[in-house]
Amino acid sequence: MKKKLVLLLSAVLVVGMLAGCGDKKEEAKEPATGTETTTDTNTATEAQYKDGDYHAEAADFDEKSGWKDTLDITVKDGKITAVNWDAVSKDGGKTKKELGEEYGMKKAGSEFEWSEQAKKMDEELIAKQDPKAVAVNGEGKTDAVSGVSIHVSGFVQLAEQALAQAK
Repeated sequence: MKKKLVLLLSAVLVVGMLAGCGDKKEEAKEPATGTETTTDTNTATEAQYKDGDYHAEAADFDEKSGWKDTLDITVKDGKITAVNWDAVSKDGGKTKKELGEEYGMKKAGSEFEWSEQAKKMDEELIAKQDPKAVAVNGEGKTDAVSGVSIHVSGFVQLAEQALAQAK
């Protein structure tokens, strides 16, 4: 009796799972004509910037670290096409990106160096086309970009400042 009950319950579960995974029918879409234009969600954002190169940097060097963030953004055809987030030291010398592995985040246990994480943020802004679309938590970090563990709130602020010049 127990065997039959177990088999019956198993069969019911399998049928239930298969029903939940069934195909959903999509509504038929009208074929596109040559005169229509399609826009994605970024189009309104992309068109709001004037072409050019824009720069922003933190007002002061960080008291603890001695670094100051800088950001350069290139806009072409109303779109952000290039971003370069970096940091300069009050002592001069190489920037954080120029230091690369010499900066030492991997040695300290991080998965990626600062320069690699900054590059990921550069790419994220190009993809999002709006610094406000980059989610930043209360600690100034983001969970939205895989592999980025550094503080990004300064990046977002500088991007907003630089793009304010592009409006």
